[in-house]
Amino acid sequence: GILEVDGKVIPVPETFDKQVLRDIAPAKSVTLKLNSGVRAEFSGDLLVFVQDSRRWGETISVRIYFTPDKGSVKEAKAAFDLTVTGTFVPRKQDRTLVIREDEQWKPFRFERKIIAGSPLDFSAHLDAPAGKYGFVRSAPDGSFTFENAPGKRLRLYGVNLCMTANYPDRKTADELAEYLARMGYNAVRFHHHDNGLADPKAADSVTLNPETLDRLDYLFAKLKERGIYLTTDLYTSRAFKAGECDEHQRSQIMKALLPIDRNAMENWKTFARNWMTHKNPYTGLTWSEDPALVCLNLVNEETLSGYWQHTQRTTALYRARFEEWKQANGGAERDFPRFLHELQAGVLDEQIAFAKQELKLKTLITSLNYQDRVNLTVLRDRFDLVDNHQYFAHPTFPEGNWRLPHRYDQTSAIKRNAILPRLMMPTRIFGKPFVLTEFNYCNPNVFRAEGGPLLGAYAALQNWDGLWRFAWTHSADTLNKLEIGGCFDAVNDPMQQFSDRIIHALFTRGDMLPAKEKISMAVPVNPFGENIPQDFAGFDELGLMAQIGSHVEGKALPAGVKLYQPGLQLPADPRIRLDRNAGTFSVATPFSEAVTLPPGSLAADRLRVRNADTFLTVGAISLDRKPLPLSRSILVIHLTNFTTTGIHFGNERKTLLLSWGTMPLLIERGSAEIELAADTPYRVAALAADGSELGEVKGEFQAGQFRFRADNCAFPGGVAAYHLTR
Repeated sequence: GILEVDGKVIPVPETFDKQVLRDIAPAKSVTLKLNSGVRAEFSGDLLVFVQDSRRWGETISVRIYFTPDKGSVKEAKAAFDLTVTGTFVPRKQDRTLVIREDEQWKPFRFERKIIAGSPLDFSAHLDAPAGKYGFVRSAPDGSFTFENAPGKRLRLYGVNLCMTANYPDRKTADELAEYLARMGYNAVRFHHHDNGLADPKAADSVTLNPETLDRLDYLFAKLKERGIYLTTDLYTSRAFKAGECDEHQRSQIMKALLPIDRNAMENWKTFARNWMTHKNPYTGLTWSEDPALVCLNLVNEETLSGYWQHTQRTTALYRARFEEWKQANGGAERDFPRFLHELQAGVLDEQIAFAKQELKLKTLITSLNYQDRVNLTVLRDRFDLVDNHQYFAHPTFPEGNWRLPHRYDQTSAIKRNAILPRLMMPTRIFGKPFVLTEFNYCNPNVFRAEGGPLLGAYAALQNWDGLWRFAWTHSADTLNKLEIGGCFDAVNDPMQQFSDRIIHALFTRGDMLPAKEKISMAVPVNPFGENIPQDFAGFDELGLMAQIGSHVEGKALPAGVKLYQPGLQLPADPRIRLDRNAGTFSVATPFSEAVTLPPGSLAADRLRVRNADTFLTVGAISLDRKPLPLSRSILVIHLTNFTTTGIHFGNERKTLLLSWGTMPLLIERGSAEIELAADTPYRVAALAADGSELGEVKGEFQAGQFRFRADNCAFPGGVAAYHLTR
């Protein structure tokens, strides 16, 4: 179809390209012409915003806003005319779908334990204790290093703990630290923790809860002992109490109030001061003194463009402040984004000064970890490192936030040209570390087995510094129970845990070397105007071939980084092959390889998969870090899909989720012939989810190729990994 605003066509690409198709601005008419012949036209005094929401689902959003010029909103009315011509043809009624054990889906035994010393125990890669080399610092090239070991490189891979999961009892904390270490994680982010840290008995929201603080202190110490670095946010969602804020009941209103309410800023500072100057009795250090704290985020996802309209009151306050700003600066309505940008800059400068000068924090400071708009490069340039967040197939909520039913994208990230992590690539600033403290290829997307090779390969190609899967769990209860984990949680999800072995090899261990070419796009100091792009569409495609980032125009680039020129063409990196039309992906390094494909055959370099009968990922990892043809110990990961018993969809396309179902977990049956270049044959052992052997699998060796047939339902309880030895 065709979308027109004031007679001007808004181009809508066939697949997702950029999020903002038209930023919020006045308009007189919006016309939608569908290929079916339907025509819908809105006319009136409108504020119109057009967004490509296929980043999360299957829709294009046209938003018509109304905001008051001043005062509070008592009653809101937007006058417009709507004319519709043509005939809507309703979609044929979908049949619901319930998945249960059958020939396609078989029970998968998952007990959430890893046998020490087994092929699935990756704890030997940790360098304990965390902080042993002093505080983490930025090397001249922007990578993580240490104040007392400047020649040593650090890459972090870990998970988020959310809500009550940050406050386990001591026995659970001990077990959690050990399990995360055996997964090979060397980083944890404490997230959505600050409501639990506030003392419910106190009259204010800044007094710390001694019970939960003690539990968090203990968990911090145990993770540190195992070589796991920590990060957190000084604010995520902590609620005000009565008397601190007029709208204290509203979650996350702090984000909207910080630029316009001094009480909010002082509240943020007091909570941060109370927490960071508290001495952890289990480490003997205050939080601000502890080098295991790798970095701190000032406020989680606080980008003002997403929060100024948080309530009717904040909307009115911002509009009134904007009117004052326009008069002082000779501005117009189109300058509203610049106004928000300047407000946000002032807040960040004050917060950074507080953290570094008053609290004397030695850890690295960052914030604004949400969105990929061009203007954010200017704001992020003041940080020690850049942090961002991205999801693929994030749920949307047709009937209420975080309530079932959920809508999910059931396309493949490969077919969308590695949209995750591609959209994040330009947001890195060369000379500063770059981390992704939230990412996920969300359950129940049927292609999420692609996530391990995609993220592992491209994060390494970009030479990023840290990745945190969102999330391990949102509840302390699931740390001890085998319960379904929803769209995000990895704690009871074998897909995420097995995928993370591939990411560990490619990224954390460094099997995939960074691209040699480095290219940065210049962003004007004043990043607003008709000819300045809102996002990095087009430029981000270069990130599939080279290291890319952005910088503030006029600033010197680090050695070896080239300035981007429009029209630049680069050759593909031969180690990575992405075919978006075929939906295939492969990555080859000397020590690990992976392929992702629909039914059929595909080769990386020394690894080949033949006759796959369903969509799958196969990864081969040299455990002894010898080149794959010479390795005497290889872990092979074989992933199709996992789900829960009785999961209920509102349609056969699986885009509308009605119920998560129950345990036990089910594995989608799949088989393929796996070949590896070798000079001698291997013994193949099918592994249980805990790393123990289920039994041998017959293989054959011929003409420098070793092959065996992987059938993930050949053993009771299912198989997702094999150990090849000789």
